[in-house]
Amino acid sequence: MSVVGLEKIEVLKKIALDINPEAQIEIFTKGINQENIDEFLSGVDIVCDGMDLYASDLRTPLYEKAHRKGQFVISAGPFGMGTSVMAFHPNKMSFNDYFDLNKDALTVEAKIIRFLAGMSPKLMHKKYVAYPEAVDLFNGRLPSLHTGCYAASAALSSVVLKIVLNRGKVLYAPYGYQIDFYLNKYRKFWRPFGNRNFLQKLLIKALHHKFEVKELC
Repeated sequence: MSVVGLEKIEVLKKIALDINPEAQIEIFTKGINQENIDEFLSGVDIVCDGMDLYASDLRTPLYEKAHRKGQFVISAGPFGMGTSVMAFHPNKMSFNDYFDLNKDALTVEAKIIRFLAGMSPKLMHKKYVAYPEAVDLFNGRLPSLHTGCYAASAALSSVVLKIVLNRGKVLYAPYGYQIDFYLNKYRKFWRPFGNRNFLQKLLIKALHHKFEVKELC
């Protein structure tokens, strides 16, 4: 309750400096946008993506510029009571290639579906959604719990640590993995060609049909 009404970014900075007073932290009070992406990526080795599922218009150029600059990108998102994790190596498959977002005139809904399908090809969490009628993919109503949010941050930081220490195996796209604590399951996935893979095309088509949305503007 002591931080109610305060800016999240300032609170997070204070927490980080509480842990490590010698940390050097630069904050962007107005967030990341098309105008300051280059400034945000300046001097960066690894980009940690904690953006919302719906930030496709920002995520695409951010990832693409990071890839061109030779920077690693790690993405992890909460899915139900678990998380899905993907890492992108600057010398391997890029984010846009994996998610197949280079296609012209994709609708916002199509970009969301491609990101969802690419991050969670198995859609493990759909098995235990209690009220599927309450799910509204395009209006921000998705089945994610605090368990998934904490799992995502823990998994992402673990991948970052392995890259920084150059120790341990890192799964880079088109590999990824999803873990679900409700189902007690772990699934590693491999999707050659990313969303251009035949299985992914079927999944994307099914999701378009399910949500009754168009792919192109």
